[in-house]
Amino acid sequence: MVDIEKQPLTAPQEWDTGIPPSPPLNITTIQRQNSELLDVSYYKSFEAIADNVIFNISEGHYNVEKLKDAHKMLYEHTPETDETARKNRETLSEQTAKLEISFQYLRKAVATLEPSKPTLSDLDLRNRKYKHILRSYKDLLEKYINITTESQRYTSLLFEKHIRSVNPQTTVFDMERAIASTGEDSPSVFVQVLMQRGIRRNDKEIQHMMMIVQHIHGDLRQLALTFTKLTEMRNEVNILIEKYRRRWPVVLQEGDMVFVIDDELNVLQRTQVGQTIDYDSILRKRENRNKLIAAMITLVTIILLIGIVVSTTLFSDF
Repeated sequence: MVDIEKQPLTAPQEWDTGIPPSPPLNITTIQRQNSELLDVSYYKSFEAIADNVIFNISEGHYNVEKLKDAHKMLYEHTPETDETARKNRETLSEQTAKLEISFQYLRKAVATLEPSKPTLSDLDLRNRKYKHILRSYKDLLEKYINITTESQRYTSLLFEKHIRSVNPQTTVFDMERAIASTGEDSPSVFVQVLMQRGIRRNDKEIQHMMMIVQHIHGDLRQLALTFTKLTEMRNEVNILIEKYRRRWPVVLQEGDMVFVIDDELNVLQRTQVGQTIDYDSILRKRENRNKLIAAMITLVTIILLIGIVVSTTLFSDF
């Protein structure tokens, strides 16, 4: 009997299981007919889950066949005194448990992939993915901006240290003006004048210090330019995020039908192409629904509080 315990539960994809390979899944090329839109909460991991499910189904065929052979071999070694039968039974029990786990995974994964929304185009999913990209992009910009401002702070301290080593009489106002003078000249005329007011020695040490200040001032100028560009980019992203945040409701067309959906992909209205859609009415319904939900929550909270007060009063009387 083949010792199926030595067969890995998760077979490498290059194994030849004798089963025709499943065609690769490509979301962009799937032709959905009378199908439903995937729940957006699972969209990002859809391809990974689907590919894993396809592989596990193929692997399941292989493991089931091995289990079938194991049952047959166990039947042929029925005597309880047969050591081979006992070992095979233990192996069969373990493999059955592993296969059960594999099927439970498939059950949950298939349920996860089950469509749950009306038939619509993928436009809203692309919009959602774009929103995610925008937010991720903004996070990256924020991180870069924070690094830039932190670098500006450290570089400014270094700049101040070297200027004061040449001109100890430099005031706080002078330093602020020197740091802010990040124009085209490096160092700026003000910085050059500020340093010339300091120690008047034309030795190599002072010349070297002047060169260092010039380099640091150039660094500050570059950091200032970087910060300006990043701020502009962040403002642009904020505008796009606000634009897509306010892009409600989303109108999608499927054949002769037009669907108006909200941010949760719920269909708010369904009408024929060419019919007028009263967006104000839809918006009012949405606002009224939100108010109704808030009122219900408030009412339930009040009832609970009254119940707690009454219960406390009754128990206190006893």
